[in-house]
Amino acid sequence: MAIQLFYQSGGRPSGPVDSKELRRLAEAGIVTPNTLVRKGASGRWVRAENVRGLFQRSTPAPSLSLGASTPVPQSGELVKEEGEKWSFKNGEKEFGPYDIEGLRDAAEKRWMDVNTLIRQEPDGEWISALTTGLIPTSLLRRNTPGTPWSAKHLLLGFLGLFLIAFAGAVARDLTRSFLRDGHSPPGVRQILKHAIERTAVRSSALRSVGYDQEQQVLEIEFTNGAVYQYFDVPVEVYRGLMAAESHGRYFNQAVRNAGYRYQRMN
Repeated sequence: MAIQLFYQSGGRPSGPVDSKELRRLAEAGIVTPNTLVRKGASGRWVRAENVRGLFQRSTPAPSLSLGASTPVPQSGELVKEEGEKWSFKNGEKEFGPYDIEGLRDAAEKRWMDVNTLIRQEPDGEWISALTTGLIPTSLLRRNTPGTPWSAKHLLLGFLGLFLIAFAGAVARDLTRSFLRDGHSPPGVRQILKHAIERTAVRSSALRSVGYDQEQQVLEIEFTNGAVYQYFDVPVEVYRGLMAAESHGRYFNQAVRNAGYRYQRMN
């Protein structure tokens, strides 16, 4: 029975192919020395340069033979060389280089997940971390997609939360102080405490007039239904308005044109 071989293409396993087809792919440049290949569905991934007879090399390093007598290793790890470095990528962001232990440590810290790609430096192909055997699959599946958070990032995050909480507490204290008697604008206190009773008047412009002498707030209801409050209005102005022969004319001259602060209530 012909040997079934698989190779990595675009981060995914391709195959099966036999040894002749694998050599043809190598001659065509589709399989390069850095491409990962394995024998059978459960063999370990090794770089194609370590496959005996696939590429011309002065000192062969037999890790995977195309002969039928070679046993299929059951280890879940790639062949490792002293000093080799790896990088990983989440989306468009690359991190590294790391040695094998550093790569696994990154996975332990949840910096890697099932969507992470890894490659051997300096110019290896990007392949899925799930298919290399370098990182335990169970570890990758428990992680959620994301970007590494350093101690600096965590510190800045906690500092930001503290500042938000502090600003909220200060804002609440200022609001309470602002609303105390003697500190808040009269119009605000009127809205919070009580409504001003108004008296109906005969006018083509005004429907009713009210006044709070303690707060010095003049409240006007116009014939179109709009209600306004005018602040810091002396009681003499209110009395003059109520006694005026023309309420509308007096209002325009003594209130509207006088520049009192006001706000609409509806």
